[in-house]
Amino acid sequence: MTNFALSYMGKLKNSLPGRYAGLVVDGVSATGEDGVYTKNTKVVNNIVDYYNSYVWNRNNTEENTFSTSFLKLKQVRLDYNLTKNMLGKRCPLQSAQFGLYATNLFCITSFPQYDPEMGMVNGGDIHSGIEAMAYPMTRSYGINVKLTF
Repeated sequence: MTNFALSYMGKLKNSLPGRYAGLVVDGVSATGEDGVYTKNTKVVNNIVDYYNSYVWNRNNTEENTFSTSFLKLKQVRLDYNLTKNMLGKRCPLQSAQFGLYATNLFCITSFPQYDPEMGMVNGGDIHSGIEAMAYPMTRSYGINVKLTF
């Protein structure tokens, strides 16, 4: 849905061809003789009508269907534990744990918009495989400290 909407509004690079000088569309034209066709050479000057009628038409699902195959590094965590023996006898702590974490560090995908794991919510239902104006994947970093007395 995001790809369709942004393309329809002319916000993506895929709407640039033909914007300023017209566009010659791949195809053939009838010559007038039965069964004889020639390669199309006619320039489409009204590029907005062309894109809206043929390319970014809501019924043209082929233009807006993508593989959602991806490789994502969802979480990295590094923890270090200090035990009672390491802390010493006089320390009031039983243990201490220190950690660093990061989520959503990268995602390798050919999916053109945002996060391929997103789904569409309709009422109380979640439809996976259909992206509808999702937000970009968020990345977070943090530290964790756990002290046991």
